Amino acid sequence: MTPSPAKGKRGAVTITLPWPITMNHYRTPIARRFKNKWVGRLITSPKGRKYKQLVIDTIREQGVPSIKGPVVVTERFYCKTNARYDIDNYRKPMRDGIVKAGVIEDDYLIYEDRGIKCPKDKDNPRVEITIEPMEGAA
Repeated sequence: MTPSPAKGKRGAVTITLPWPITMNHYRTPIARRFKNKWVGRLITSPKGRKYKQLVIDTIREQGVPSIKGPVVVTERFYCKTNARYDIDNYRKPMRDGIVKAGVIEDDYLIYEDRGIKCPKDKDNPRVEITIEPMEGAA
């Protein structure tokens, strides 16, 4: 699938990604000894690294171009079931992959975002992401 203009906006692209993992599986805690103290931190888990690479590969297959500067992001979530879920729990793994693939420079450049829960799609759970350059942002 190739990127397509979104709603007639110039420079906008739409990306279709596989259903993401949650933040609960994206990061894993580790503890290390540092100057006679145990210091804990979070690192990307093996499952998280695998999903991020899947996002990068999917974006490259779709031939998505880079967008410079501030952007507006709309995410449409098509879950496999009618289960309740928190959209925010799924955003970070997808966005890290989008940045790593070079679609946007950094996720701090997302000036506006919108997450939409769509009807379930048992056969094709996915997230459709539309990224539009933001006009007039400094």
